[in-house]
Amino acid sequence: MLIMINDENTFQENYDAIISHSIGVLIWLTKVASVELGLCLACEAFYKELKKARSNVVIKLSHELPSKKVWKNIFRVLHSDFDKMSACGLFSVDAATLLNFCNLVATYTIVMLQFAFL
Repeated sequence: MLIMINDENTFQENYDAIISHSIGVLIWLTKVASVELGLCLACEAFYKELKKARSNVVIKLSHELPSKKVWKNIFRVLHSDFDKMSACGLFSVDAATLLNFCNLVATYTIVMLQFAFL
């Protein structure tokens, strides 16, 4: 991108616009990353609670209780109906999602820089 600059005032206006847009983009990226981090951590906490619920059901099944049939049904539902939360079936949402996203962005940035400097 080539910008013709005729006077010092135009240069200062362009420079101010570039700086303000860069700061806006950085603030937006920070917000998006923090929301994504919160969602990933919430999903991971949910998975941990689900794992604890499964272990509690196994403990209840090991005892002779009159409600053993109910615990078997809960065990069956926990193991058959739920795998992991996914984003439209494309990928699962867990603690590694943010790291995978950063990996994707870094890889494509490197590829674009290689094309730019060839």
